[in-house]
Amino acid sequence: MASHPSEARLLNIPRDFLSMLVGLIDGDGYIAITKTPKNYIRIDLIISLDMRDLDLINYIHSILKIGRINKYPKINTVKLTIPKTQLQTILFPLFIYHNLYFLTDVRRAQYDKAIFIIQKNIKKYSELPDKYPVINKLPETA
Repeated sequence: MASHPSEARLLNIPRDFLSMLVGLIDGDGYIAITKTPKNYIRIDLIISLDMRDLDLINYIHSILKIGRINKYPKINTVKLTIPKTQLQTILFPLFIYHNLYFLTDVRRAQYDKAIFIIQKNIKKYSELPDKYPVINKLPETA
């Protein structure tokens, strides 16, 4: 099985939890692919919820043990932000391992773009192509 203790922990994260997470990201999250001031690519997965859902954000954070929680009381919002390094080493490999995929077109496009950038090791925003291959095609049948 897993040789690294953290790998074993990650593989013990239930598929049902990850399926719920993918659905939550589909509805209340996004994969931000932005340009830094020095033309580098920044990738973050952000789940943004009402402050009433702080317990849910804390629960997700406690299971995954990645990302950071930010509270924005003035706009009554709480966000879980997971940076690129944790996406590429932890979360995206778990999605791939469990064959999970996003259902909304926008989220699938963001995911495909992020995976493409990571796989091709593209560092500069100016090196991004106009089109990306579809990484995770939806199944033909339910």
